[in-house]
Amino acid sequence: MGTYTSLYVNDFDLAISKSAVIPEIMTVFVESDRRSLWRRTSDCEVVDGPSGDDDIERAVEYVTTGEKAIQRLDVMGFTLERCRREYDEIRNEAIQGLRDAVAEDGLASDGSDNFYAKEIEKYERLTFDEYAAAFKSVLERKLQWYDLTSEQRATLHATTSYILSDQHDDWHNFGFMCRDIRSFLRMALSVSAPDAILRQDVSGLVSAGWVRAEDPIRDDAVRLLVERYPENAPRIVLTEGSSDAEILKISLAVLFPHLVGYYTFFDFHGSKAAGGATQLISVVKAFAAAGVANRVIAVLDNDTAAHEARRALRDVLLPENIAIVHYPPRDWLREYPTLGPSGDVSLDVNSKAASIELYLGRDVLTVGGNLCPVQWAGYSQAMRAYQGEVVDKPGVIERWRAKANRCLEERTSIVPAYWADIRAVWEQIMAAFPA
Repeated sequence: MGTYTSLYVNDFDLAISKSAVIPEIMTVFVESDRRSLWRRTSDCEVVDGPSGDDDIERAVEYVTTGEKAIQRLDVMGFTLERCRREYDEIRNEAIQGLRDAVAEDGLASDGSDNFYAKEIEKYERLTFDEYAAAFKSVLERKLQWYDLTSEQRATLHATTSYILSDQHDDWHNFGFMCRDIRSFLRMALSVSAPDAILRQDVSGLVSAGWVRAEDPIRDDAVRLLVERYPENAPRIVLTEGSSDAEILKISLAVLFPHLVGYYTFFDFHGSKAAGGATQLISVVKAFAAAGVANRVIAVLDNDTAAHEARRALRDVLLPENIAIVHYPPRDWLREYPTLGPSGDVSLDVNSKAASIELYLGRDVLTVGGNLCPVQWAGYSQAMRAYQGEVVDKPGVIERWRAKANRCLEERTSIVPAYWADIRAVWEQIMAAFPA
């Protein structure tokens, strides 16, 4: 006899599993989402602690917001576009299979008394949008098949009836057509309330002795998946050097703390690897040749040297799990102060001198009321452009580190305008793989 554990969206029982958590579901949580508390078994009301009452139990749960869960799913590749595409593929395969059966058996594909005709009609009606709209109603009304009387079931809309009547196959309770439960979860969260709470209750597993309350249940479950599926392993971020990696790592903790652990960074210090755009391109080639299964994102500066180095990949067919991005162009960098043979002049430094320092915020780039200028250096014949570099890079980075530390210690000190550019960098990284 097993013990069941449930995943909830708010108070709606979305998925159940027996004697263990569903590993794919646990990839949406991190260990810091876990909470342990005492509650009444009769009404789940939280209480201060055990009191000798048999109605009190120790609850162990993983809890996050719907918004964070959606971002984590998107990072893993389970975007809403992917869910729709996967759903449509399976639905169309089902329709084609039914039509093939009709042709093979020599039956008519129409007629009210024809099983195949009814099934084809059902699947043709079950578009993604039709399903999503009906499931939203199921969530809002908190409908479950076993709670309804036969009279209530008879009055349900056809799609709602289809959703609720599929109760036989664990997480496939709701008949959503997908190949991974995370696609179903992503769809469900897309139609949930904006303030939805996602909660994986593992209390039953703890009380039954399947796991201990102190076990890293999430990490143990995910570890079982990592060897098989790249979606479950952290995305590897490659940068031109250790400073870029450090800045991206810290800024992730500031801007998207719930995504820490979903990205890992190449260790330049530990590997004693050389930096620079040319070296980064070599690393990309090495990863491609080695058949690394993780999703890999190589992040290049938005400058002349990086664009020139990338030309070495023109004839290289990279696998789908490796993406190349540059720091994004920014409007305010179109007129940035520069120093060169023609004197002090404001120029567009996008694609020519936009290293990561220019994305750290105007506050740390400003000294004595003036922006630290870009100094033009060597000329690239291949790109027909000069390469530039911001003056006093160490000073800019040190001022940024101090700002970042303040923000990590006290999140109310985060000024969105001063983090807009590095946020744009992270949005570029997050969008590296098409849906």
